[in-house]
Amino acid sequence: MNFSILLNNLIKEFKKNNFYKVYLEGKKLVDIKNDETDLLNLMGITCYKLDKLKESENYLKNSININNNDFQTYLNLGMVLNKSGKYSESIKFISLSLKLNPRNTESYNQMGIAYNKMLKNNDALNFFSKAINLNKNYYSSYVNMGLTHALLKNYEIANKYYLKAIDLKPQNLDVYYYLGNSLNEIGQYEKSIEAYTKVIKSNPKHVKAYNHMGIAYSEINKFDDAIRLYKTAIEINPKYKKPYNNLGHALRQTGKVLEAIKSYDQAIKIDPNYAKANFGKGSCLLLLGKYREGWRYYKWRSSGKLLIKEIVESYSLPILRKKNNLKSKKILILSEQGLGDTIMFSRYAKILADRGAIVTFRVQKRLYKIMLGLDDRIKIITEIVNKNIFDFVVSLMDLPSIFDTTSETIPSKCPYIKSDIKNIKLWNDKIDNNKFNIGICWKVGFEVDKGRSFSLINFKNLSKINRVQLISLQKNDDDQIDKFSRKFNILSFKNLDEEAPFLDTAAIMKNLDLIITSDTSIAHLAGALDCKVWLILQKVPYWPWKIKNSRTLWYSKMKIFRQKYLGDWVYPFKQIEKQLDKELINYKTYKKN
Repeated sequence: MNFSILLNNLIKEFKKNNFYKVYLEGKKLVDIKNDETDLLNLMGITCYKLDKLKESENYLKNSININNNDFQTYLNLGMVLNKSGKYSESIKFISLSLKLNPRNTESYNQMGIAYNKMLKNNDALNFFSKAINLNKNYYSSYVNMGLTHALLKNYEIANKYYLKAIDLKPQNLDVYYYLGNSLNEIGQYEKSIEAYTKVIKSNPKHVKAYNHMGIAYSEINKFDDAIRLYKTAIEINPKYKKPYNNLGHALRQTGKVLEAIKSYDQAIKIDPNYAKANFGKGSCLLLLGKYREGWRYYKWRSSGKLLIKEIVESYSLPILRKKNNLKSKKILILSEQGLGDTIMFSRYAKILADRGAIVTFRVQKRLYKIMLGLDDRIKIITEIVNKNIFDFVVSLMDLPSIFDTTSETIPSKCPYIKSDIKNIKLWNDKIDNNKFNIGICWKVGFEVDKGRSFSLINFKNLSKINRVQLISLQKNDDDQIDKFSRKFNILSFKNLDEEAPFLDTAAIMKNLDLIITSDTSIAHLAGALDCKVWLILQKVPYWPWKIKNSRTLWYSKMKIFRQKYLGDWVYPFKQIEKQLDKELINYKTYKKN
C-alpha cells in the first residue's frame, strides 16, 4: 500500500481520537520513511496527546530540520514545550511561528500561557488580548485571561472573562470550576456553590470541585455539608492531601477535635511537610491542653505565604533554642500573627530578661507605645536597624515551646503591662464613677476571624440595667455605634487612640468596673493590665482558651462565656446577664460600705 494512503488512514484514526493506534502504526511508518514532515508532525501531536512529550519534541524538531517554513510545526512544538515546562524555549519557537503567520490566534494564546507560567502576568495578558482582538470568540484566551487576572487577585475582572467563555461554550462546564474559585475569593460563597454544582453535574469525579465547594460551605458555617463534600473528595482520590486538611478544619470547628487530628494525620502521611496540616494538628493539640506535643506541630504555623521559620531564618542569625545559654546574650524577638497574640505572649520577653538576656522586641507599629509599659529592661522597636548586633533571633510564639510551657507552668502573673498613671487619672475625670461602667468590644479587626465577632445589638439588655453605663472600646465600627446608640445608651469617645494606639484604651480600662469583649486584642490588653474582663467565645475558640472551662490560666481576672451551639450568641449573653445581676449586688454592697 502506498505511503499517502497509509498516512491518510492514520489521519482518519487521529480524528477518531484513536491516538495509541496512530502512535503504534505511525512508528512503523516512520521507520520506513523518516523525512516526511506531515508524518512527523502527526506523530508529534499524537505523542503530545499521549503525554509522551520527549518523543513529541523530537518528532517536531526533526520536522523543522527538514522544513523550517511551516508555522504550525513551530506552534505545535511551542505547545509541547509549554506542557513540558520549558517556557523560555517555547517562547522562542512560538515567536518563529508568529513571524510566519502573525495573525494566528493560538500562537498568541500559547505565548500567553508561557508567560503566565513564568509569572510574567502582564505580558501574558497582553498576548491573550491580542488573540481575542484577532478572534472575538476565541474561547481559550477568555479562560486564560480569567486565570491570569485571578493570579493577580483581580477576581471581579476574572469573573467577566469566565462568564464570556461560558457564553461562548455553555456546554463546557469546566470553566465553572475557575469561576467558583474566584467567587470564593471575593466571599460570594452561595454563587460559588452554584458554580461547583454545575461542574460536578458534568463531571461527578471532579475531586477539586468537591474540595472547593466544601471550602465555600465552611465559610458560611455549614460544616456538615462541608464535611460530606471533603469525604467525597477523599473517596474519589485518597491521595489528595487538601481535603484531609480541610476536613480537619471543619471537624475542629464543630468541636470534634480528636477526629480533626486523625484527618490532619492523614494529610501529613501523604505529605509530611504539609505546613497547613501540621499547623492544624498543632492547634488542636494545644486546644486540648497537650502542650508538649502541640508545640512540635505548632512550629509549622504560617504568616501570610511564608512559614515563620523562613521569616526568622531570613535574618541570617542563629535561632534561639532550648539549650542555649541566655546570660548576657543579645536576643531579638520578632512579633507575629495578630496584635492580641503579641500582647498575650509578650510575657515571655520578661522571662528572657529575668534569665539574664539582653532583649530587643520588634513589635507591630500600633503596639509600640503600649509595649513600652512591658518592662524597662526590654528595648521595644518597630524596625530593625542593625541585625548583626544580636546573638540570637526568635519568633515570639516559639518562646512557649522553648520554655517548655505546660498547663502547670504558664506564666500567669498579671499585670505584666503597665498603663500610664497620669493618663489613667485624666480619663477618670471623664467617666461617671457613680455608675457601673462596662467597656465593650464586639468585632475583630481581621475578616479571616469574623467568626469571633458579633453584633453590638447583643448588649441591648445590659444597657437597660439601672446604673449600668456601656462604654465602647471598639475601633472602626462607627456604623454600628451610630445605628444602635439611638436605641440604647452607649458612651463612645471620639478620636480614641488616634495619636498613640491603645494608650487611651488602656487608661480607660483601668477606670472601668468590668470589660466584656469578643476574642480581640482588647481582651488580651485587659488581661495583661489585670483588669476584670469577661470574654465571649465562639463554640471552638483560639487554642489558649481550650474547649471548656470558664476560667483561663493565662489571665487571672478573666471569666469565659462560650457559645453552646455554633453561631449562637444568645446563650453566652443570657449567661452574662445572670452573672451581671450577681455582680451588681456585690457592687452595691461595696459602694454602700
